[in-house]
Amino acid sequence: MSVCESKEISEIQLTRCIQTLTRAFDGYSLMRHFLAEDSHQQRVQRYLETFLRKVGMAVGHV
Repeated sequence: MSVCESKEISEIQLTRCIQTLTRAFDGYSLMRHFLAEDSHQQRVQRYLETFLRKVGMAVGHV
């Protein structure tokens, strides 16, 4: 398996990515299982943003 070269993305692109993923995963049963129900959409957004910034961007594959 080869790893494709990745380009850096802008803050605007990252924000749009987070918004899109938040909408996509808001109703996902696994997210409902491990993220609390109160303020659920905000919790999903914070989880995805943290993952993208701390894992994805650090590794270079988003």
